[in-house]
Formats: sequence, structure tokens, C-alpha cells
Amino acid sequence: MSTTNSSTNTSNENNNIVWYVTGASKGLGLELVKKLVQDGFKVVATTRSKQLLIDNLGEHYNTDQVLPLVVDLLNEDSIKQSISDSLAKFAKIDIVVNNAGYGLFGNFENITDEQARTQFDVNVFGVLNVIRNVLPHLRNNKTTEHGPHIFNISSITGFNGAFPNAGIYGATKFAVDGISQYLQTDLKPFGIHVTSVLPGVFKTEFLDPKSLVVAKDIPDYPSVQGFIDKFSELFQERTKVGDPSKFAALLISISKEKNPPLTLPVGPDSFGLFEKRIESVQKDIAQFKDQTTSTNFSN
Repeated sequence: MSTTNSSTNTSNENNNIVWYVTGASKGLGLELVKKLVQDGFKVVATTRSKQLLIDNLGEHYNTDQVLPLVVDLLNEDSIKQSISDSLAKFAKIDIVVNNAGYGLFGNFENITDEQARTQFDVNVFGVLNVIRNVLPHLRNNKTTEHGPHIFNISSITGFNGAFPNAGIYGATKFAVDGISQYLQTDLKPFGIHVTSVLPGVFKTEFLDPKSLVVAKDIPDYPSVQGFIDKFSELFQERTKVGDPSKFAALLISISKEKNPPLTLPVGPDSFGLFEKRIESVQKDIAQFKDQTTSTNFSN
């Protein structure tokens, strides 16, 4: 009896919290929305295809909890309208998850200027557009227990550059991580939390041709498609990739922390690559410490 009451109380508490999730029709975004619905939260779920989102949510879709919206993240008017619709439906926004994005694979030499700029437009400037337009509402939101929260979904490729053919994609994720760090500096006085989430490999549709752009091969470089094929093989070994439902549960848990982390690597692969990158940086700065700390004017 006490377990049931506890579950009911938690659901009632969650029902007062509104999440705004971009890229919600598939992958990690979809799993997050499903889990949020299960746990009793209210969700604004943005997508490029409303019907796809509703179909993929299946039994998790209900109009009391979920507001599905078609939003163009590169169009500020579209974003502003989505925020207005969110407030009209749920009266507030408490937690924002900037999850929308796509992958671009290829080396720096064979990725075109247009491909690179489009990748940054979606993965970086789309995030900035959401943040810019939602902040006036988050700054005035005094109703959440620990303050509003922004989750920016980066990637382990945004911290460790060890992945061939992922340079431009990784650069966008480095940018998202950097944005998160400076956001925390700017928003801490308002009580708004920021977390940069850097997942490793999770079992999603990331390699689906509809979610991925592949640059043309250059003979002197390893095949881009060969790299993707190896990635695809990894996806088939369930014990070596992350479970999206566990990712969703983790984000919800972090959202309830009084002092949430700024940097959140997710997955044993991400954690391991974090440690390797940190060790490499420590080695570099120790090796050249004398030279690099002797650059001030001499007396």
C-alpha cells in the first residue's frame, strides 16, 4: 500500500513539471518522451514530422500530457510560436532538452562548405535559437523545486577527437559543450541549471540514411562507408551499446538533483574516452609547463 502511495505522489509531483524536448520523433528524444509520459510529466515534443512522432509514441501519446509540435529550429518565428503554444497549453516550461541534430561523416577535405555549414546550422545554431527564445520564460519561472534546467545533448565526439570521419560532426558537439559551459556562467545567478550531456554509442537510428549525411570518398583516405559499416556492426552487439531507455531514466534522475552536474558523460565507452582525453591533456600540460608558464613580461 505504501509503495502505491509513493508512486502516486511521485506521479502527481511530476505532473506539475513541463519538459520541452527537440528531436522527439525518434532516437534518444523519442525514448525520453516515452519515459516522461510514463512517469507522469507533461511534454512539449518538437519534430519535423508530427504524424511520425505520434505514430512512434503509440500508446504513450495522449493530449493531456503531450503537445506535439512541428518546429523549424532554424526559424526563430517557428520557435517563438512553439514556445507560445507551449505556454498556452501548459502555462510554463521547466526543463529544456536540446536533442535535435544529425550526423555528418567524412574527413575535412571531402566535406563541402555547404555540408559543413548546414551541420553547424542544425546542431549548433538550432540549439542557440531555442535557448535564446526560451530563456525569458525560464528566467521568470520560480515554480520548480530546484530551478529550471537546460540539457544540451552533445556527444563524446565533442570531448575526444578519436573518431575518424567524424570531425565536423564532432566540432559541432564541441561547440554545444562549450555553449553549455558559458551558459552556466551566465545563468547561475538566475538559478537555472545547465548540463552538457555527452553520450557514447546508443542503440538508435543514428546510422539511418535519413538521419545521416555521408561525404564522398577521397582515394587517399580510408573509406567513409567502411567506417559506417564498422559502426553498424557494433550496433548489432547489444552489450556494447547503450540502452536508450536507461539514458532517458538517467536524464530524469539528474533533473531532480539539487546540484546537477555541468558535464555528464553517459555510457562506459564515453566515460572511458573521457578519462583517456583527460590523461592526455594532463600529460601535455605537465610536459611543457615550464615553457608555457614563462610567457609573461620579465622584470
